[in-house]
Amino acid sequence: MYRVWVWFLMLALLLTACSEPAGQSTKSSDRVEVKFVKHIDGDTTRFRVNGKEEKVRYLLFDTPETNHPKFGEQPLGKEASNYVKELITTADKIELEFDTEKRDKYDRMLAYVYVDGKSVQEEVLKKGLARVGYINESREYLDDFREAEEIAKKKKIGVWQCPGYVTDKGYNPDKWCKDEKKEGNKGKFIASKNSDIYHEVGCPGGADQIKPENAVYFDTEEEAKESGRRMCQSKHCSLK
Repeated sequence: MYRVWVWFLMLALLLTACSEPAGQSTKSSDRVEVKFVKHIDGDTTRFRVNGKEEKVRYLLFDTPETNHPKFGEQPLGKEASNYVKELITTADKIELEFDTEKRDKYDRMLAYVYVDGKSVQEEVLKKGLARVGYINESREYLDDFREAEEIAKKKKIGVWQCPGYVTDKGYNPDKWCKDEKKEGNKGKFIASKNSDIYHEVGCPGGADQIKPENAVYFDTEEEAKESGRRMCQSKHCSLK
């Protein structure tokens, strides 16, 4: 009886040692801490990785260009670049995680980037400042990135505010409608891309305070509600 008890005890200890603690991700242990070196644009940064300076291209991720030799500067390119720079330069800890593909044809290191434990790619996708792209062999977080992208799509913010601007191959500046919306030719309801509240166009209770570059327009109130926003409740907000 004593031997049986000892055997069960040893088995229990073995199973405990081999099991993963509840709520702990094994993926975080695969990350490599790096140091920021130089900001390049929304989807490329220079880091010091294991003592060597590397140009890192963010996996499954594409932001509008800021200074491309062929495409030049694209709408929201600077906004995306500035947001990524802010996330990177204000972080206490920056980490990289790798997938199947280690480098691209330009010899840039390919990685998922984390700041203080948060995915940079997901944060930028949720803001509508990037699209999911360059989907090849590395697909570890493809579903997560698609979900983050969908949040911005539903709100019609960032690159998703102008139909046709985002394409399967990148961005089409000819489809950018910022100037038309700035003139107020489209949409009866307006919101800031950084706000959960919408207003009627022209209302003095908040609509007139929205900067043109942050404006998101909706043709109907139903569209505004479907974006996840709620109507302004201020007594000065209604035109009725």
